[in-house]
Amino acid sequence: MRLRVLFRIGGSPVLALVPRRYWLSNGRAHPKEIIPTKPVLRQERQQMPDFTELNVDGTNGNDGVTGDYRMNRHRIYFCKTSAPRPYAVQLFQNFPQHFNQKAAEVKKGAHKHHGQPTFEFSGYIDLSEINDNLPETKDASFGAHDDWVAVKHYDKSRGFTAQTLKRNYLEAGEKAARAAADTSWHKIDDAAIEKFISVNQYHFLAGRRSWVIGPACEFDHDIVPSDIDTLMVFETAAIERVSRWEYLPGAKFFDKQTKVIWATLLRNYVQNMGLQRQDHRPWAGCTQKDGVSFVYKHVGTKDEMIAASRKMCRIHRNLWPSANTS
Repeated sequence: MRLRVLFRIGGSPVLALVPRRYWLSNGRAHPKEIIPTKPVLRQERQQMPDFTELNVDGTNGNDGVTGDYRMNRHRIYFCKTSAPRPYAVQLFQNFPQHFNQKAAEVKKGAHKHHGQPTFEFSGYIDLSEINDNLPETKDASFGAHDDWVAVKHYDKSRGFTAQTLKRNYLEAGEKAARAAADTSWHKIDDAAIEKFISVNQYHFLAGRRSWVIGPACEFDHDIVPSDIDTLMVFETAAIERVSRWEYLPGAKFFDKQTKVIWATLLRNYVQNMGLQRQDHRPWAGCTQKDGVSFVYKHVGTKDEMIAASRKMCRIHRNLWPSANTS
């Protein structure tokens, strides 16, 4: 007996145990003389939307979400311009221009989610940050992995909120991986390829991030009266968890990366808009670096997250879905 490929269905091999005496000269089995085994078929996708939302609490079918609830805020102050400007509109419409940097870049997605715009994030990595023996390289892409988000709420006077997503369709790298498995089925484990694709389609994080621009008095209740009419704040905040246990080993590294990425976005926006950055006293518990204040807090339970994020959600009103409907 030998396990042979009998035929393929949808590119997946159907195997059969074939006695040696029934082999044909070309190595294939005679179709009338086979002893079929259970077909090794790739699970075909049912018709489904392009994306699935990754809720931070694991609802909506995302039972892979794991680890602590991770909350963070990054804030920059700038002087209000004398003439009114649509700060939030210009942020939203030119988001890639303000965001793109050495560490990461974003582009407007070609796919929509429930009719709403999407953004596709790609990360870049300094290899020396992982291993001192590797060269300092700013242009080494993560390659096969991109992170997608969908706009859940957009307020032209304040800002917008985005929800992390899982893709439900294949991208070029994943199609290539499947093709390699199909052409070399005896060398590449088809199940392993499917596992890679499934995990790769998840955003690294489950949850939402918000970007809000407004008068400083909305963020700090102890702003002195003389600053109320002149001082503005641009802040981004998030409530997230790691979307899959496979991503947990990289969580600390990506915490470090996000501090760079979001601080750079804030500084880029102020510079690109020709605004004057304003140094200001950091709020309680935060760290300040190069004009950006930030704070990170991790908690273990949903109740702790709700309690710890209550003040933040008064500003970022659609950040936690159960606190304010999207």
